[in-house]
Amino acid sequence: MTATTIRRIVFAVGLVILGGVVGRFSANYEIQSRHTTEDFSRFIARVDNGDVGEVTFVAAGELNYVTRSRQTFETNVPPGTAEWLTKSLLDRAVKVKATAAAAR
Repeated sequence: MTATTIRRIVFAVGLVILGGVVGRFSANYEIQSRHTTEDFSRFIARVDNGDVGEVTFVAAGELNYVTRSRQTFETNVPPGTAEWLTKSLLDRAVKVKATAAAAR
C-alpha cells in the first residue's frame, strides 16, 4: 500500500466516525429539545408520585421538566405558586434550575 492509499483510508474512516458522532449528537439534541405541554395539575401529580427528576424555570410562569424516564414536558405555573412549588420540589429531592429569563 502506498502512503496516499493509507491516507485515503484514514480520511474515510475519520469521516464515518465524525458522521456517527454528529448524528448521535443531533439525535440527542432533538429528543431533549422537544417538550410536550401538560397541565399544571398533571405536573403536580407527577411530582407527588416521584416521577419528576429535574425542573427548569424558563420564564415567569413557565417551566420545563424531565421525568425520571427522561421524557420532557413544559407547563405553565399559576401566579403566586413559585415559592411553594420550589420548596415542594426541593423537599422531594428534585433538581431545580432557572434561566436568566425566569429571574426577571
